[in-house]
Amino acid sequence: MATIEETCALLKNFDQSKSKDQLKTYLDTLVTELNKTKPLTNAKAIQQIITSVSNVNLLDHQLFVILCNYYFDLLCRWRTGQTLDSDSSLVFTQIAILFCDQCRSATDNNLESLKTIWINERLINEICTCLKEISVEGKHLQDEHVTAIDYFLHGINHLEKGRIEIQNMKLISKLREHIIACVCSKHFIKMFNEIGELETLNASQTLLLDTCTDMITWYDAQYYKPTHITIRTTLLDTFNSFLKNHLSSFQNLSRISIKILGQLSITLIGGNASDEEIFPAETRQGYCTMIDYLLILLKSIIELKNINELSIMLTRVLGQCLYSLTMTNDLRTYMKTKQIVSVLLKLTNIEDETIQFHVYRILATILTEEDIKTLANPQKIAYVFLNFFRNLIDDTTRMPRFYNLLRSLKSKHYTIYFL
Repeated sequence: MATIEETCALLKNFDQSKSKDQLKTYLDTLVTELNKTKPLTNAKAIQQIITSVSNVNLLDHQLFVILCNYYFDLLCRWRTGQTLDSDSSLVFTQIAILFCDQCRSATDNNLESLKTIWINERLINEICTCLKEISVEGKHLQDEHVTAIDYFLHGINHLEKGRIEIQNMKLISKLREHIIACVCSKHFIKMFNEIGELETLNASQTLLLDTCTDMITWYDAQYYKPTHITIRTTLLDTFNSFLKNHLSSFQNLSRISIKILGQLSITLIGGNASDEEIFPAETRQGYCTMIDYLLILLKSIIELKNINELSIMLTRVLGQCLYSLTMTNDLRTYMKTKQIVSVLLKLTNIEDETIQFHVYRILATILTEEDIKTLANPQKIAYVFLNFFRNLIDDTTRMPRFYNLLRSLKSKHYTIYFL
């Protein structure tokens, strides 16, 4: 029988479209060789296998169960304070990356295999324990091995985007509770307050600030509103303080800080509130304060002589935030007292389709039909909306944004424009 090294070499050059049976034979050989040594301790062999199966699409094979179990074993050893040697450390992250890549390219044909192998109780419980130690104690945040947790969560995120049935799974709901706890932790707040001018994030910052906020952003299942309320209650003042602290220094914000600002704001301002809803006084004041800061920043951007790429990126985020705050009649009324229309119309002079999209849908929610008729260039407005419709309508992962677009177009005057 061929060795692991020989089989891996054959797999690297194998055309999967030619013979599924031959592919299975190669994978069977690897399983047989791995089973000769128990407990499995040959990290170098696992490294070879990971490299050779990165594009294999036969995901229901026992080999991937073995890799998942190996990842679980490394996770337990690391979390409980055991030192991983250099090969094991590398494999720990490599397996997580392999899982992430498989989830990124998941199809209906292999979705069940990924769920069965990776969304298992003992692995998810161990990840949850790790996240709890991070949120409560700040444990592991100085350890580069959190990258292996980060890639695993990225994989889950890819797997559940646009798939409500996965988001509603009991184990995934449990995992999300711990992700929310991480985002609401003092460790997250400290990191968030320090990101303003950071050009890159370290492993722990990536996990908490980027991955965890992104996962919450895409959540659209049964606990969406409670999730939003929890984030809002904990972080609204923190978010506003960040805006306040950068009112005069917004040009120093880095690309990564703007990205994090945008991801956090989506959940912070979300919640699917109804038109007639009145928020608790403290929340309402927080949202009104945010509107004030957003308008100050937008006015400052308009006054710039040269609007660079980062300023455009920031304006997109601010426009998204402002639109999200049009969710209730009460907040829309508050906006109208701030002379917002003149600011919005000046923003349309920025040649960026996303900015114009945000501007026009804000105008669609706060202006009357007669007001809309007085705006210049309605054909341009129609073009911007229709272009976004084309991009969103067939993308199931963007359904919340699609419904928000429909909300901004519910007034009958847009029927006139589109006809």
